[in-house]
Amino acid sequence: MDEAAEMIACFGRAVTVRRPARGAYVEGRWVQPDAHTDIKIIASVQPIDGRTLERLPEAQRTREVRKIYASKVLFNRVEALGRKADIIVMDGECWEVSTVELWGPMLDHSKCLIMKMSTNEGVDR
Repeated sequence: MDEAAEMIACFGRAVTVRRPARGAYVEGRWVQPDAHTDIKIIASVQPIDGRTLERLPEAQRTREVRKIYASKVLFNRVEALGRKADIIVMDGECWEVSTVELWGPMLDHSKCLIMKMSTNEGVDR
């Protein structure tokens, strides 16, 4: 286990990553299945600072935002690839992965911003 993973394990908490199934082209049309896989990970969830909040697009500044550090790779939405974002489920609430920064190779980890989803928005995803 590398240093980043040890720190995350020491200060982190258990959360569930709800990863949407990958879509595919079927007879020339994109099909996105409703299925998902739940993955249990340990992650460090923290509040964001004012500078980080100011860097967000104005429309996102009114949403509840946290930063999360994980030793696993998390995915944000990429429209061009047809990929949906991972959903973090903690304390019965759903948070969408908004941005992802991969750090490594010496301290291999992901630093992400997550945004709280409206009530039950991500429960059935």
